[in-house]
Amino acid sequence: MQFFRPATRPEPNERMDQTPEDVITRSGDEASPSARRLSIMGPTGIFHDLETAREALSNPVVTIGNFDGVHRGHQTIFEWVVETAHERSVPSVALTFVPHPVRYFKPDADEFRLTTDREKFRLIDAAGLDAIVALTFDGHVASLQPDEFVARILHEGLGAGAVAVGANFRFGKGRAGTTDDLKRLADSHGIDPKIFSEVTVDNQAVSSTRIRDALREGQVAQAEHLLGRPYRLSGTVVRGEQRGRELGYPTANIESEHLVPGHGIYATELILDDQAYPAATSIGVRPVFEGSSRTVEAFVLDAPSDFDIYDREVDLDFHAYIRDERDFESADALVAQMDRDITDVRQALGIA
Repeated sequence: MQFFRPATRPEPNERMDQTPEDVITRSGDEASPSARRLSIMGPTGIFHDLETAREALSNPVVTIGNFDGVHRGHQTIFEWVVETAHERSVPSVALTFVPHPVRYFKPDADEFRLTTDREKFRLIDAAGLDAIVALTFDGHVASLQPDEFVARILHEGLGAGAVAVGANFRFGKGRAGTTDDLKRLADSHGIDPKIFSEVTVDNQAVSSTRIRDALREGQVAQAEHLLGRPYRLSGTVVRGEQRGRELGYPTANIESEHLVPGHGIYATELILDDQAYPAATSIGVRPVFEGSSRTVEAFVLDAPSDFDIYDREVDLDFHAYIRDERDFESADALVAQMDRDITDVRQALGIA
């Protein structure tokens, strides 16, 4: 059985290694998920339409979801998909949708995403899947009844040989389709269904919703536990009001499309050009200066004198919550607290 049909070998619309920022560094370890890929596929291919995907992929093992955060529950399913596809000598595929359905139905909703699409694709690639099918979520997809979804997308569209989803998976118009419906419909089309029980960590179910709740409450350590890695906020460094510079603590003001953790001070690492810099990050409205809009400001510890990152794209990994946001009687009182915060951040990050 081959991944590509012999007569035609259409290329995916994208590959994860097409641009420098999308390159995934692989260890070459034979035990790693990426190393277990059949070599014919190479780096993860990204397909944006079913026709191209169907021509390129034969009898794939497919998992379906939004995969926001690519958390430990998703990772458990990915591991099964990769291993099962490897045993069958067929491609492993993640089927997802762009934009996120919540954004389609509620375009003005507050930012809720744990990962951007680019980051999500990189994490799926790192998990070892051979291909991502990222379909546009539009009125047509939203209107498909459960039986139409399975017939048109899984059976006719992808020619799936097996499908794996989590216990809370819902599909079809109005989320009417249940996992029982999926099993029944998949069986009717000769697709092997696999339904995973909830993945739990410390007796807590792992879900994107639970992670969002933890982050909104400032519980970044709990979010890390559920994600399996530190929560990462990505964004662009923009010019702010220079308040931090005036106080002796110049900060990088970051604008992001991610969910922003709750107000407070955090121990973080700022990632720029694959280099991690320890940082103290403040999230809030700066009550000392009578601010009203929320900002994300990272002070890089021991930054080089020529450290100019305005207009640069950076990542911010959250490691520990230090304290809540407070008002202070004066700028001097604020600076004294910031001095203590830096000491606490160094301790939390394990640096001198």
